[in-house]
Amino acid sequence: MRLFIAIQIPQDLRQEIALWMKALAQLIPDPKGRLHWVKENQLHLTLKFLGETREDQVQPLRQALKAVAAVHAGFSMRLTKVGHFGGRVVWLGIETGTKETAALAGSIEDGCQMLGFVRESRAFNPHITLARSKFNPGTLRLADLPHPITQKIFGPFTVFEVGLIQSTLTPQGAIYKTLEKFPFARVT
Repeated sequence: MRLFIAIQIPQDLRQEIALWMKALAQLIPDPKGRLHWVKENQLHLTLKFLGETREDQVQPLRQALKAVAAVHAGFSMRLTKVGHFGGRVVWLGIETGTKETAALAGSIEDGCQMLGFVRESRAFNPHITLARSKFNPGTLRLADLPHPITQKIFGPFTVFEVGLIQSTLTPQGAIYKTLEKFPFARVT
């Protein structure tokens, strides 16, 4: 099964982001329609992508995530500022909660490495993916977009758990299913 570990965004905030994304999509030039926008119910912040995972790895993974959650506290997060990676991924950044998110991702990375999962070689860059393209759709000039759109603030909201999520690829796109949620030991 194909798995990842993520911070899930509250439903009311996902709805707000999805409405805003419609306005953003109309402002970003994409004449060839190469950008594929993420569906509202799939908005999340990936902490660790595991990829194909054997069934016998799932229970030890659950135990590792339970142990990670036991040593982390809830924290406040605000989202803002649109960016992109090489014109192929448009994302929404984090304004507050960056340090806590990075610490959480580091703990998850350590726990997963002890179970034999490959450690991520790239630096952790917390973001919520909004759109993807297999090809660079052309130069994205986000600086040309109206400031109220690119700098909109979402939240704050409290992050109090992480989710282990299964991603099933279909011709219509990925389908996500939360296998389990791991609440933090305490919420601040």
